[in-house]
Amino acid sequence: MRNFRCNPGPRPAPAILLALATSLAALPSLHAQSIAESTATTSVPVPFLVAANSVPEATTNAVPVNSVPPVAANSAPVDESTNSAPLSPASTTSAPGSATDDSTPSPGEMSAPATELVGPPAPGSLSAPAGPPTDGAMPGNNPAVTDITNQPGAAAGLGQRRLPFYFGFDLGEMYDDNILISPNSEKKASFITHASPSIDYQQGDQTSPHMNYLNLYFAPTVSIYHDQYGYNRIDYNGDIYYQYNWTRLSVGFEQKYQHLTDATLDEGALVSRNIYTTKLTADYAYNDDLTLYGTATQAINSYTGFTLNEWDLDTYALYQVAPKLSIGAGPRFSWLDIQDAPNETHQDLLFRLRYVPDQKFVVSFDGGVEYLQYQGNTPSRILPIFDANLTYSPFQDTSLFLLGGRETINSYDLRGDTIDFNTIQVGVSQNFLQMFTATATTGYNNSVYQYTAGTTSSTQRQDNYYFAKGTLDWNPNDWLKFEASYQWSNQNSTFVINTFTDNQIDLQSTVKF
Repeated sequence: MRNFRCNPGPRPAPAILLALATSLAALPSLHAQSIAESTATTSVPVPFLVAANSVPEATTNAVPVNSVPPVAANSAPVDESTNSAPLSPASTTSAPGSATDDSTPSPGEMSAPATELVGPPAPGSLSAPAGPPTDGAMPGNNPAVTDITNQPGAAAGLGQRRLPFYFGFDLGEMYDDNILISPNSEKKASFITHASPSIDYQQGDQTSPHMNYLNLYFAPTVSIYHDQYGYNRIDYNGDIYYQYNWTRLSVGFEQKYQHLTDATLDEGALVSRNIYTTKLTADYAYNDDLTLYGTATQAINSYTGFTLNEWDLDTYALYQVAPKLSIGAGPRFSWLDIQDAPNETHQDLLFRLRYVPDQKFVVSFDGGVEYLQYQGNTPSRILPIFDANLTYSPFQDTSLFLLGGRETINSYDLRGDTIDFNTIQVGVSQNFLQMFTATATTGYNNSVYQYTAGTTSSTQRQDNYYFAKGTLDWNPNDWLKFEASYQWSNQNSTFVINTFTDNQIDLQSTVKF
């Protein structure tokens, strides 16, 4: 998806969700009895749908913007048959609700460019140890909601549990010396207590042919500002995901809703919005070497006094030309309905590459050209876009990653302006003493605002954003985690009001059962 990445539709009532879960969960066993066991040898590609602004990983929740992308804590880099080591975004195959992922890195989709320039981590966003973000998500996604979907429970993974319910609770304390990421002369500091309970219902089999899979997830996040009570808030994250697998075909449906309030680099203040996202996916394994992918997405981003609707269709084919190499290509089409600004049409032609030469090295690249057309008199543009990720594990407990990208997104602050967004991040993660993981990450974002006929700004805005973050994780067991982190952020802008420096210290604990 492209512009501000938004959240899915309204939350269903718990009773309705439970009734839906119960009825759909019964389908797998009834259907499986009437179908003979398949003899096909081709594996079924599993579409991975990652909740907008969230990054699934084995032991942590959502990845704050500018923080280190995910790698399972307590796990040394492993071979391509698991996802507990940092894998490139498009190599990750976890779908919402999957407790573990034992499949080899499969071709993923180039997620529509990250759609929102979110600021430093919001309270409750537990950073992940390291590795590039999954599903091709570019940095910039920083949900104020903690998301622990896809996390196994305390006792065992999904396959070993009889009960389909999983529960979690995050509790933390953050000190932020610039909660509104305002200019230094206008800083407001505060201690922030953040707490997030969660419930996750999973039923069915996500990988076997002729089986259903259902995942329901909900998590509110409460943030209490000790010195700035007027900013206290409750955010929400809800998700419904259903999938059905045939021998070669897998289809999925996802409906998400998020209510988020956090500081954005674009606006330079706390921004409240509701995000509704509907997504349909289909993967078809034509043969052992060729797989076809398709994703249709509709997103509604509702801000105060501003709404952006986006429709996106992404299709491509991926062909395995060698045991370690897959290449492919395909078009992506997007239409944006922007309130009080020229609507936009994006037509992309993307080349895709997945290269996993050994257990230590993973390369992923999605890139090509975009033809951007504006409604009205604004001239059309042709520009390059890409998303590249490299992960290297030189030693058993050491992981290095490099990621970069270029994309176009839209501005909420300057209504209708298109932002040419460029980013690069580098990081290193080190596991030690079995239970500890230390991570260091740094990165740079460049945002150039392109004036359109629907905006009123007479000065071109350009932002240069830098950050550095250090994190120490302690995982004493499978169901408990503690994290301490420090992040420095700085942005220089041609708009003085969007220039700031921010320091954050966060202590957080996570329990899952």
